Amino acid sequence: MPPTIRMRAPGISSDSLHYPDLRFGILLLLFSHRGLPLDPGTFPPYTATAGIEILIHHPSAGHWGNAVALPSKNLLKAVFLLLCLTLSLGCSIASAEGKELPKAKKIILWAWERPEDLSCLDPGRAEIAFLAATIRIQNGRLKFLPRRQLLKLPAQTRRIAVIRIETDRKSEPGPFREEAAEIIGHVAEAVRADRLQIDFDARVSERRFYRELLFAIREKLPESVPLSITALASWCMHDRWLAGLPVDEAVPMVFRMGPEGPMILRRLEVDGRFAEPMCRASIGISTDEPVGRLSKGKRVYVFSPTGWSAEKLSDVYREVEKWQ
Repeated sequence: MPPTIRMRAPGISSDSLHYPDLRFGILLLLFSHRGLPLDPGTFPPYTATAGIEILIHHPSAGHWGNAVALPSKNLLKAVFLLLCLTLSLGCSIASAEGKELPKAKKIILWAWERPEDLSCLDPGRAEIAFLAATIRIQNGRLKFLPRRQLLKLPAQTRRIAVIRIETDRKSEPGPFREEAAEIIGHVAEAVRADRLQIDFDARVSERRFYRELLFAIREKLPESVPLSITALASWCMHDRWLAGLPVDEAVPMVFRMGPEGPMILRRLEVDGRFAEPMCRASIGISTDEPVGRLSKGKRVYVFSPTGWSAEKLSDVYREVEKWQ
């Protein structure tokens, strides 16, 4: 029996939508909200994504009630007509070390779930890694949440779509692997980003699921779309479980590292390199935590906990370019 899928949105529910009517319901939902005409300098161009979520529920996890059970593959394709409209700006196994990605800039700004106006960005100097969607696996359900906050960018900006995955300690994520990969593949197609990045702080017990998920995602992506992951700094220093993953880049996050942070920073001060070769081409830092010495030539991802401004951008350019 296939999993049950339900869409929730303001003023509408999947209980009253029957495939293929769902397609028209989504289009009606989009065009009933403010935000027209389409602005190619914003992401998403409509405000309709606020309050929209998709829930996937496996029969073994219990009963929902009156949700409409539909074939997951066909329904997801219809649902992602929404993403094709709202998430648009118009626009293999990895080698031993992180790959040199063609055309990639050396500075990448993470833009998380908050309103961001980055119209002042210089597309010739930096890229944007924006949170496109979140997948939550909790209480025996998979919940998909598209980006809800507006992001303004110059039209020529290179974009990395980031999918955040969150789990609780009660739910086994394994049964949702195929649905998660299907969703992520559709997101990548809809947003037409230059790269795809998965952000998942997988526990040791979740590593098998994560590895299998990454292989499933790689199969759904065009060969021309590089696959990136964020990585806990400990994965790159002594865990060493990343070898053989089908990714082009692993970005060690050297901020919010917890008790191991000082030790990791001391080791980086010695030679500026991580033990795991996959983690040597890129690094992730935060504007509110100093990192000290870094080896030159890395792609530097920068997170700002309080959002971005023209002044903060100038500070990042000045600081990061010292390491290039």
